[in-house]
Amino acid sequence: MRLEEDQTLTRKERELRSTAIHEAGHAVASIVLRRKFRYVTIVPDPKRGSAGHVHIAPPSSDASMPVLFDFLVRTLAGHYAEREFGLRPRRDGWEADRHMAIDYAFEFCGSGEEATLWIRLATIRTRRLLAIWRDSIEAVADALIDQKTLDYERTFLITHAAKGCEALVIPR
Repeated sequence: MRLEEDQTLTRKERELRSTAIHEAGHAVASIVLRRKFRYVTIVPDPKRGSAGHVHIAPPSSDASMPVLFDFLVRTLAGHYAEREFGLRPRRDGWEADRHMAIDYAFEFCGSGEEATLWIRLATIRTRRLLAIWRDSIEAVADALIDQKTLDYERTFLITHAAKGCEALVIPR
């Protein structure tokens, strides 16, 4: 569904679309950065208090800075995907993602100044990545609206097909 058609959607349909774009942002960023996840879903989880989620393992305490940086980009990608599509980001999802990114940046960096710099750099990288992979985010969001949950392999194929890539090999 093209976003131009969103004007005719009901409030509930707009919220579902926003959730799908948000989760697709996380998933596509993960794929582009070659970081695996188990699944992405727009099925609400009352226990987590989420409208959807991507099952991403956080970095271990001994992870390298590039691993942390990729985690920050993937964590910020949901919010910035909604913004990329001109949607109004859900405050609850953004707050949870933002706090997670800040907490991990502080834990790894040790200083507020350095953590703030990492968050700023991750934000710039996230926005650039999402702009380049916009068609893929929209394709994954459409598939999520249709199927509710996608595993990594299916998301990988949708992501690359939307970019016109052929002869794909899914990383194991």
